[in-house]
Amino acid sequence: MGDSVFNLENLQSELNVGPSAYFPPSFTRGSSAKHHTDTAARSFQRRDAITSIAEHEEWNLCADDVQTDLDHTLQTIRSLKATSMGNILQSLQRTQEVHLAFVMDTTGSMDEHLDAVKNQVSVIAASFQSLGLVLHVGFLGYKDHGDDNSIQAFPFTDDVAAFQRFVQSISAGGGDDAPEDVLGGLWAASTQLPWQPDCTNVLFHIGDAPPHGTTYWGGYDLFPYGHPRDQSPATIFGRLEWLNVRYYFGKLTTWTDMMVSKFQTYTDVTVFNVADPINVCSSVVTATQQSVVCNRTRALVRGRATEFAYKFDTRLPQWPTLKTRQVTAARYECDPASLSAEDLSAPMSMFVSQRNIRIAPHPFARGCERAAFYSQALASESLVHTKTGATDPSMWGRMVAKRFLWGVTSPQANEGRYMKAMEVQAMAAALARGFNDLMNKTHSTFISLTFLEASVAKLDDPVEYVAIERFLPNYDRFTNNVTWQSPLVATDPCVQYAVAFSHWTWAATNGYLMVVDLQGQRVDEHTLVLTDPAIHCIDGVRFAGGTNMGQRGMEKFFTTHVCNEYCAKFKLTLEP
Repeated sequence: MGDSVFNLENLQSELNVGPSAYFPPSFTRGSSAKHHTDTAARSFQRRDAITSIAEHEEWNLCADDVQTDLDHTLQTIRSLKATSMGNILQSLQRTQEVHLAFVMDTTGSMDEHLDAVKNQVSVIAASFQSLGLVLHVGFLGYKDHGDDNSIQAFPFTDDVAAFQRFVQSISAGGGDDAPEDVLGGLWAASTQLPWQPDCTNVLFHIGDAPPHGTTYWGGYDLFPYGHPRDQSPATIFGRLEWLNVRYYFGKLTTWTDMMVSKFQTYTDVTVFNVADPINVCSSVVTATQQSVVCNRTRALVRGRATEFAYKFDTRLPQWPTLKTRQVTAARYECDPASLSAEDLSAPMSMFVSQRNIRIAPHPFARGCERAAFYSQALASESLVHTKTGATDPSMWGRMVAKRFLWGVTSPQANEGRYMKAMEVQAMAAALARGFNDLMNKTHSTFISLTFLEASVAKLDDPVEYVAIERFLPNYDRFTNNVTWQSPLVATDPCVQYAVAFSHWTWAATNGYLMVVDLQGQRVDEHTLVLTDPAIHCIDGVRFAGGTNMGQRGMEKFFTTHVCNEYCAKFKLTLEP
């Protein structure tokens, strides 16, 4: 085989290993601010490339074997990868099996919503089937302490008619004071329903009343200190997390606002407005789609990754008590010469600098891939007092630090994942600049769509990597990476502009890629600031990851996309 030079990405493609991004040596050493050209596409000697891949995948290969018998080592890696891919594919297939539990208050005020679940479950099942999902649906009804049939459970089944008959048999009634046995219902759902941790598990909770206790309710309550049998939210959500169950809440009234706020201390809570029962179906389908995407991402790394045990806390930390850490931060900048596949695949420029940051000990939210931590970054190094190390509190900028929910033990492997995520955001930012320029100059449309500048910070002692970016208040999601779009797309010009941007990225790149999963802050009627996008790309190596669904993802987008006035301005069609 000799010592001929091979491109690392080509070799990884040959092995079906997937991409890995590496900081340049000067970054790894923690250099001062310099401009670098990304070296991800640099050619390596074949033996060095094989060694790098083996280390990245954490395969225990002998270095002497790599040196003496490259052909044999390459075959060994292929065999290991084939086994790994087989396990991953099996895990991915299991994520298509959905265990959906409706956990519902079944007291007298819930008649209409019980009917909605019974009547809409067949539509939900049909929607899942069209998405290639297999539905197992269950039910857990709760009333209040002392009521007859206070807990009613129906285990998961694929027999929709049997589920409907069970829900039909439930008599809505009971309850005395305003609060109900919510905690008892959630605990029963976590213990009495046969969840399968390797499947997609969705707990959709619908209720119009909070649990007992002044923590959740300020009005009349027969159990103001909670019921003696109540389990704590920490215990309940800890068990659900262990079972890989994602929790969603269907809100009917403001009476449950204190409850949701308290629950968010222990888990990430996505709230859907189902005050109108007709919204139950669309809310459940959206929640399940989000869960499937998250589970697919998890399955892609499960074979060689560890899930980090995060405790969620939505409160701001006491910043002065936290350690200030000096980090080396790298960011990409992308300015493609054209929108051809060749130019879009060109290496990006990298900038490296030193920063002072603080990071909260616990995350306040989670997404499909990463947990978000409150963070601060010092605006200027010169503001650090030379003797005391004190800083002016007003000069700390509000930031977010993001860590992956799953990670491998090798810091170098995690480094590559963070760099790839940053590369996606840099590409989306470059395309957004081009879209804004064309739209505003050609069509006098004064709307601005931008993406946050994201960096990857290298922390020492111990070595780890985090993504850092500016904090966005009033965070909202406008699209995901498959078919869902916010209801605002029908009325809000800014959101329509964003969806047209996704369509334009596909058309302008001749079907090579599409920027999706648009989320962030609607600053005003003319400004959207976005973060954490996903990119579907026909080149699976370029933007590899659990959210890149390639051609299939682009096709999914068009199944629900309705062209708007901004699509019309560019004469966008379904042909690139």
